Amino acid sequence: MNAERRKMLVAQYQEQEREMGVYRIVNRKNGRSFIDSTLNMKGAWQRDRFMLDMGGHPNKELQQEWKATGGEGFEFELLEIYDPGEKVTFDYRDVLPKDEAPRTGTQRKYKKGIEELEEAWLNKLQPFAPDGYHPPRQEADGKL
Repeated sequence: MNAERRKMLVAQYQEQEREMGVYRIVNRKNGRSFIDSTLNMKGAWQRDRFMLDMGGHPNKELQQEWKATGGEGFEFELLEIYDPGEKVTFDYRDVLPKDEAPRTGTQRKYKKGIEELEEAWLNKLQPFAPDGYHPPRQEADGKL
């Protein structure tokens, strides 16, 4: 790829508006779900599907059921787009491996808000074991 083409593609990428938010992966056969948040909604499903197809998803129960069905019956659902109150675009460092790129300003600026939104959805939908893929929550005093 020549340098001019590369510059043009980087510029196009950086002009795209970033969608951030909360999503879930739902097993339609048993109703269990996994909720997560992301700074890059466009890439989230591809990332999770790739990890699941390759057998490397961090949620082991979700991974086991995916493997057993070949992913059949699973769906990706957008729960809520995070509205930062301004247009947010991509940064070329967003596509670099985490160990090669420092956290971008976007990551620092919006991560807390997105995590709070995820927490609200976890509280609303309660996707905790045995009905979901998240581990059961303990109450403040350590009792279930």
